[in-house]
Amino acid sequence: TVTVTDSSSPQKTDSKTLTITVTAATPALSITTASLNPPTATVGVGYAAQQAVTATGGTTPYSWSASGLPNGMGINSSSGAVFGTPTVAGTFNFTVTVSDSSSPQKTASKTLTITVAAAAPALSITTSSLNPPTASVGVGYAAQQAVTATGGTTPYSWSASGLPNGMGINSSSGA
Repeated sequence: TVTVTDSSSPQKTDSKTLTITVTAATPALSITTASLNPPTATVGVGYAAQQAVTATGGTTPYSWSASGLPNGMGINSSSGAVFGTPTVAGTFNFTVTVSDSSSPQKTASKTLTITVAAAAPALSITTSSLNPPTASVGVGYAAQQAVTATGGTTPYSWSASGLPNGMGINSSSGA
């Protein structure tokens, strides 16, 4: 009920009962993801977050965007999944933004971090010859040095083909 009173003498008043409807408010839109899983990507290697960036509140469906992701990476606008093949190493702070489907539209943003590791160097066998280079029929042979390599990711696993009958290579040491 609302009442109005004027300033005349004698005062005049009038009252009227009105109706108002209060609806539940849509919860505020917020991004709930604290960090990417996994938090590290590698240059030249395809990356797909195991869990998409998530939000609560607002009105679904959501629409996602991101700025500041490393070159070669993006975000799926409907699922919030971070993906791509990064082209440069470093630690990157990027901003994800979610928009809901309400009118007027609500948005929320959050800064997350991703680390992009340098690619492992190419795998290369560094041994150019065996020491000693000669073996004798019927006599045990053990190279004085194992075959060696650089790059890639250790531990290595060795195999050989074309060796003479009776000879082999140690799969873990390269001897």
